[in-house]
Amino acid sequence: MTFSRHPASEAPAICGRPVCPGRLCAGLGLAGALLVSCATAPQPSFRPPPPSQAQTQTCGDLQVRFTLSYGQADTPTYTAAIRDSAGQPPTAVSRVVFAFTPLLESGTLGSTTTTLVATSIGEGRYRSSGGLRLYTDSWQVEVIVRQTDAAEVVCPFSVQLSPVVAGVAQRRLHRPVRRFMVGALG
Repeated sequence: MTFSRHPASEAPAICGRPVCPGRLCAGLGLAGALLVSCATAPQPSFRPPPPSQAQTQTCGDLQVRFTLSYGQADTPTYTAAIRDSAGQPPTAVSRVVFAFTPLLESGTLGSTTTTLVATSIGEGRYRSSGGLRLYTDSWQVEVIVRQTDAAEVVCPFSVQLSPVVAGVAQRRLHRPVRRFMVGALG
């Protein structure tokens, strides 16, 4: 944007067009106020993602390894690696589901369960990412393996979030909403 004077009227001009001095001052004042408010706003500190968690259990004739890891912006990724009794990926898996139930302070299961269908990523590995953030300290995660030639296998895991991760998640739930209104000048 170029500020100059309009040749015919000696009035201030922006990009060759005359502008009323009052409008120019109001526009520059608004731009300056926004610049100052953005420059003085607290910047978020960099925090490394929470540590990954991995657990392995044998359920029925399958060995299941459940992994909870975090990507950008603390987006969780849930992965299950499944092997049969011979250590090979089973060929008859039709679907893998992750079922998440919060554990209450009394040690009992909460009343709601959220399920995510995992996608096969090859060689007996299944993944679901970004669909559910865990906001309390303790969870029971069931990896449900549905097979075409055998009974469904349910493998339960207990996931404990560190106080830092749970605290960050709680703060995000209660973050104040900030709204900016910018009106048109003139």
